Amino acid sequence: MRNIFITTLVILSSAVGAQEKSNNKPENWIKVEKDGFTGYIDEFGQEIVPAIYDDITDFGIYCPDTAVVEKDGFIGLISLIDGNQVCKPQYESMNTSDKNPNGWIMVEKDGFYGFIDCNGQEVVKPIYSNIEIATENGTEQ
Repeated sequence: MRNIFITTLVILSSAVGAQEKSNNKPENWIKVEKDGFTGYIDEFGQEIVPAIYDDITDFGIYCPDTAVVEKDGFIGLISLIDGNQVCKPQYESMNTSDKNPNGWIMVEKDGFYGFIDCNGQEVVKPIYSNIEIATENGTEQ
C-alpha cells in the first residue's frame, strides 16, 4: 500500500512539474502564499515577486517573458526575467491572437478595448467599444 502511495505521489509530482515547465514558469521560482496573496521566491529564499497578488498564471502565454497577475479583479503582467511589474493590474481582460497586429495584446478597460505591447505600453488606448481584426481572406474576427 505504501509503495502505491509513493508511486502515485511521484507520478502526480511529475505531472505537475511537467505542466509548470510547459507553461514557461522559470524553474527556480517557488510559489509562496502570505496572508492569502501569491508571490514567488527563488531557491535561496530571496523574494522575486512579492506576495501581493490574488493569483499569478499564464507564464509565457501572452508574451514569452511575462506572466499574468491578478489583483482586486484586474489583470496585468510581470516579467519572468526579474519579477518586476511590466503592466500594473488595471484591465478586466486580455486576449492574444496570431491575428492581432504586431503581436499586441488586446485589453479591456472600463468596457472599452485597445492594445498593449509586451512592454506593457498602451499602443492603442482602450477607447473603442469594439475591435474587429480583418483576416487575409477578408472576413473579420
